[in-house]
Amino acid sequence: MDKATAEGRICLFDNIKFFLIATVAVGHIIDFATAESDVYKSIFLFIYSFHMPLFLFLSGVFNKNRDTKKKVISFIFLGFAIKILLTLSKLLINGKASFSLLSDGGLPWFMFVMGAFYLISYLLRDADKRLVLLMSVLVACFVGYDSSIGDWLYLSRTVVFYPFFVLGEMTSPEKLTELNGKKILKAAGVAVLLIWGAVCLFCIDDVYMLRPLFTGRNSFSVNPAFEKWGMLYRLLCYVITAVVSFCIICAVPSRKIPLVSDFGSRTIQVYFWHWPVVLIMEKTGLLTLLFSTPVGKLVAMLIGVVITFILSMKPFGFPSDNILRSFKKSR
Repeated sequence: MDKATAEGRICLFDNIKFFLIATVAVGHIIDFATAESDVYKSIFLFIYSFHMPLFLFLSGVFNKNRDTKKKVISFIFLGFAIKILLTLSKLLINGKASFSLLSDGGLPWFMFVMGAFYLISYLLRDADKRLVLLMSVLVACFVGYDSSIGDWLYLSRTVVFYPFFVLGEMTSPEKLTELNGKKILKAAGVAVLLIWGAVCLFCIDDVYMLRPLFTGRNSFSVNPAFEKWGMLYRLLCYVITAVVSFCIICAVPSRKIPLVSDFGSRTIQVYFWHWPVVLIMEKTGLLTLLFSTPVGKLVAMLIGVVITFILSMKPFGFPSDNILRSFKKSR
């Protein structure tokens, strides 16, 4: 009983989603100082090795290929709504902004990619998922050799991240809940996460080269080391992401956590609003001040968590909830 929220949701997945959206906010804050801080580089790489792929995996887990048209249209609307919000925010805060209708390297990509995934999976609903997974991985391993595939139409991220969505479709929430309940897997998961964290911290000069591959938006031309064996580096990143994500699923508590379990169902609104808040922090000089001391760097990350809690409150459900709700009600 303690594993389900009042709405009948499974606490494990809401707990994971809250953790993931908090890492999104923290990651965007610390990225302003990764060029000057090796510790921030380590934390950034650790976060980016799993956070968005795991989000997409969980979306696949709960995809039933129902109401596909409504889902696709609602996520497209959300994508353009975020584009407009970010453009207005930059105009007001920085005094200038650019707008690209069909291309974006920032936040909106997630919404458009989600819409694409729902559509693609619906079209391939009768195909053997094992074959779809295999082909999607192979295409992703070679797409990096095409330098023309990037942010336009969000093609690179669509191709690179789709295998995680498919893998999610092949996985049942009941199985994941069962695995989370195994103490040996929970202990092993924590141990592996600590090991990967230590690798990111103490070997950052060797592994930070993987950053552009973890983001999913870059071709292999971004680094001469990838130009020949980029496909193998992509596979390496896939393995790291899969293992780290599995360990997080095993390690996160499945019981109801006050606020966290409830707020885990509101990640879209946090995603929608957090970037303008981060921009204000950067423009006012608050981030520069915090980044100047070790304690300040820690505080900056804690602020990312606080922002997540605040933006998870119901008033910030506008307009994302309204957009999603309007299409759910449509006929």
